[in-house]
This record gives sequence, structure tokens and C-alpha cells, in this order.
Amino acid sequence: MSAPSKFYYSLFLNDFEGVENIPMVERQDLLDEIGEYLKFTMLDYIGDKKSPVNGDRFKNLSPDYAKKVGHQYSDLQYEGDMLDALDFKTKPRNYELQIGFFDKLQAAKAYGHTTGMEGHPWLEGVTPQRKIIPIQGETFDDEIMDGIKNLIQEFLD
Repeated sequence: MSAPSKFYYSLFLNDFEGVENIPMVERQDLLDEIGEYLKFTMLDYIGDKKSPVNGDRFKNLSPDYAKKVGHQYSDLQYEGDMLDALDFKTKPRNYELQIGFFDKLQAAKAYGHTTGMEGHPWLEGVTPQRKIIPIQGETFDDEIMDGIKNLIQEFLD
């Protein structure tokens, strides 16, 4: 599969108990709050060299690449432009929050890291997976999901 032009995860509020009766205006506020929480929590995880999807630590860089960038740990910040492009969009009518990469080049990079460069002509199987966006039935790490549930509960209270 080739890299998508957008690469994001859709979180649906109606998958969480109690949100179905939230009015549209308040739903937008909740989606924005969760979006900000997810964006900064994901960046914190990645900065700690951990996957926001499963909490696993990222594998160290290859010795050659580590020499090039000056450190052996993968923080996905080679030039910084990919992580700077992490953003979210909301669709309150659908109870949906999309978080990920909406720029074609940055989406391709994020997809490559998340899938281990699946479909890349020479990097597939060479570069380890560094899951930064949930795919194929995955969700975020339990700690992140608990944070989302807490935000929803605070909002409902």
C-alpha cells in the first residue's frame, strides 16, 4: 500500500458512555479539549521515545543513522517538521475527532514510521515500526484512553 495523503485516527465520542445527549455547542468544546489533550499527550509520549498507541519504547536508531543525527534514540525529530504538523480536526455532528497528519508529505512520513515503512521500495522491513497513530482496530495506550474518559466525565459532571 502506498502512503496516504492524510494519515489520522478517528475518535468517536459516541463510543463513550453518556455523550449522546451533549448539545452540539458543548460537543464542539469537548472535542476541542480532547483534541488538545491528545495532541500534547502524543507529543509527550513521542518525546519520551514511547508509542502513544501501545506505550512501547521506540527501538534505537541504527548505528549509521545515529552517527548522522548525533544520538542513538528515536524521537522522530530529525527535522521537526513531521511532529510540528500533528493536528486535529473536529466533526461535532458526527461526534468525531480526527487527529494526525493532514499534510501529504508529513502524512507519508508518519505512515512510514507507524507501519515500519510498509510499501516503501527499500525501507520496508529495514526501518522498525514506531507506532504514532492507531491503525487497523487499534486505539491509543490505556493511559491515554483513561485520560480521554476522565475529560469526558469531567465534562459531563
